[in-house]
Amino acid sequence: MTQATYKRIEELRDLIREHDYKYYVLAEPSINDEKYDMLMKELEGWKRKTHN
Repeated sequence: MTQATYKRIEELRDLIREHDYKYYVLAEPSINDEKYDMLMKELEGWKRKTHN
């Protein structure tokens, strides 16, 4: 896995954690469901490619 790939996976995980917190804890979503789903799909795609 390249450094860029690793960095992107970490960025996606951080973004998703941030949005989860805003949605579930603060009850103040900062993005819509479609954008959240896009982040999740991208992360899942990287996880499949890298087995991470």
